Amino acid sequence: MADYLLSADWKKVIGSSSSADTASLTKRLDKYAQIKGKSDPEDEVVALQEITELALSLKKKLAKDAKVVTHLDKMAREAQETKKKVEAEAEKEEAEAAKAGKDVVLLKMLRTAKSLSPEKPYYFALALGTLSGLVIAKMVSTSSKEKARDARTRNNGRKVGGKLLLGRCYGEDGKVVLHLGIKPEDSTKPPPGLAANVKKSIKKQTQGASKTKVLVRGGGHDLDEDTDTGDLTDFGPEEHEPEQDQAQGHGDGKPVTESSGGHEQGTTEPGEGEDESTHADAGAFKERFAKLKTLCEELKTSNPALARQIAGLLMQAGSLAKTRDFEGASLRLDEGESLARAASTDTPGDAPTSGSDGELEALYEARLAALEPGYRRCLEQVLGETSKMSTLIDFADGKADAGDLTAALKTLKTLEDLITAALANVAPEAPLEVWTRARELAVGRLRDLIKAIQKSRDPKAGLVEPLLLAIIKNLTPRPETLQSVLELERYISTDEIISTAETPNRFRIPIELREPLLEALKPMKAHFKG
Repeated sequence: MADYLLSADWKKVIGSSSSADTASLTKRLDKYAQIKGKSDPEDEVVALQEITELALSLKKKLAKDAKVVTHLDKMAREAQETKKKVEAEAEKEEAEAAKAGKDVVLLKMLRTAKSLSPEKPYYFALALGTLSGLVIAKMVSTSSKEKARDARTRNNGRKVGGKLLLGRCYGEDGKVVLHLGIKPEDSTKPPPGLAANVKKSIKKQTQGASKTKVLVRGGGHDLDEDTDTGDLTDFGPEEHEPEQDQAQGHGDGKPVTESSGGHEQGTTEPGEGEDESTHADAGAFKERFAKLKTLCEELKTSNPALARQIAGLLMQAGSLAKTRDFEGASLRLDEGESLARAASTDTPGDAPTSGSDGELEALYEARLAALEPGYRRCLEQVLGETSKMSTLIDFADGKADAGDLTAALKTLKTLEDLITAALANVAPEAPLEVWTRARELAVGRLRDLIKAIQKSRDPKAGLVEPLLLAIIKNLTPRPETLQSVLELERYISTDEIISTAETPNRFRIPIELREPLLEALKPMKAHFKG
């Protein structure tokens, strides 16, 4: 009996007629095989959904091949059935754990953190107490801090005080490392007894369900939970009001890490309704934001794809700052600065040979995304050496997967030259085609997000869904006058709902609207102006 989620069976069906699209599906099937039954259920669900969407997309493209279409149809069905089973089992497990008083989210995040690298960590908030409260998240927000305080209250059976520690979280030798300091330069030495405190706190918070061992790191020192014999009794001054803590940074009034505020069009000016410490942090954030924005403008000519990616991060940073999620906003700037640094090692026209793995990987993803529209156009219109282009993409992906990002980037440079040569004597896309392509991508992502929200059964779904549908409705499919283009431009540039929609969501669905849509409107605008 065929297993339609096995890449081996899929390869037999396509035989030698491989392409970039079929190779992409093969890659996703291999990825799913690696995480099946071993990873977080949420990761399995995402992988199965990706397989479903790509299989259905390929059905349309390969409609003439009945054998392939039949296999893809069965693959999509099996992926959806498996997805439902994984979701049902996860819900059952979570319900049973919650009933037993276990912190299900912490259990999941500890499992995930063991597989993370220091270059791509999660982050943690630890509310200190006799039994501390721990929260691990993709980025630390005001909500994360409150959840850590709530966990501390539950662990101790009453509300207690103590300062809040923030830092990075990743895996090492089968253990989870809690590295004090959001950024490496903020790393501070952990007090004796902290690892032992975290050990007993996790045991209480998960009702003994977590078997993950923890290492607390900072300032060049490590504390292992198995050898830490210290007795932590100084938890810092008691926090009387959470609101006061949010305004001042942390429980002792001395931030453990840098807290930053942001300013962007439509946001509050630093200092308005803030105390002096927040005002100072907001000023530092504003300075970083302005510098990165300048770099982004400079990159628009030499590397427009990377510029768009950094612009998206700037937009997200501004949106997060509006909600006073300064840590999250600062992390977005960190990511943008890493991209800019990777680009600065690059000689125009060549692939970069230096930079951290994280920076080179981000640059690789940005360049691959930038080449995709041109590559797809070559495939659709049979322009240039499409077979060689497909081979280069497969080769680059293979090198990237193996960690040889310098070779992967050099391969993309060769691919770029082939695409440029193929499109050199071809008329540019009509303005309406450019807008239609960008709009379809944006609408598709928004609809994906709407579906995810609906399936989550979130009580707030009824409030969010109409706002996202309003964005779709306002993105006119066929602007027919200069006035309608200008109105679209104004709406996309200033609408607050678009800013909110672009903020990272818990469903891992990237929403990029403002930058690519405004870019797609430029040819329309030029066309109507004559």
